[in-house]
Amino acid sequence: MRFLTFLPLVLTLLLASCIEGEEELWLERDGSGRLEATYKMPPLVMRSFGGPEELVKTLKEASARDQHVNLTHVSHRSEKGQVILAFSGTFDDLHKLCTFPQRQLRDPDEPDKPTKAEALFGETDLDISMRGISYHRTIDISSVLPKLISSAPHRLKDSSFHYILNLPMPASETNAPTLSSAEHKLEWTFLLRDYVNEPMILSAECPLPLPRKFWLLGLLPIAVLVAIFLFRTKRSLHQLESGAASR
Repeated sequence: MRFLTFLPLVLTLLLASCIEGEEELWLERDGSGRLEATYKMPPLVMRSFGGPEELVKTLKEASARDQHVNLTHVSHRSEKGQVILAFSGTFDDLHKLCTFPQRQLRDPDEPDKPTKAEALFGETDLDISMRGISYHRTIDISSVLPKLISSAPHRLKDSSFHYILNLPMPASETNAPTLSSAEHKLEWTFLLRDYVNEPMILSAECPLPLPRKFWLLGLLPIAVLVAIFLFRTKRSLHQLESGAASR
């Protein structure tokens, strides 16, 4: 009977003992890049994502199907009663990375139904134009937190998620509280107890030079005009030379 009295407290300690996450993304000028991520959670919380074995399997299979996102390392291990999930990889198109969870983690028969695993990735709105890049990411973990934590966020204590975004150019606008001196590296740290019922939001804007192929396409009309000018000039000179010779 006394055990049943303390059971809720024991479960709460097991659930909220420590939830930590860190992601770092490096973005190159041509839209390619790489990423690294590590998440540490109690086993009961990790089960909300389908369990570590299933999550690792899901990510590996998703990466194998995708031509643009290559997860070169995906693993999990147990350490001091915690489950540590780690993955890293490369991508050749930021657009494809942003849509990777929706494209590869969802059931093809239910493409509009989010999966539990998507909670780690969130949803990203991305816009790339002549002016630069606009990045807006929303991560909502409320759907995967057990009710014992959702009803009492203070139990999460100092658990946090830390995100780092390395841009190829200085940020022109961002909500990141920490920027490097050159404003290329943006950092966000979210105390999870403050985001149990609302999403974490990352936003950044920066000028982004177009990939080389676009510059070449832009130079093509100029090259054509120069060629036409040279051709006409050469023809005019040839006509002048022919006229002078006939006289």
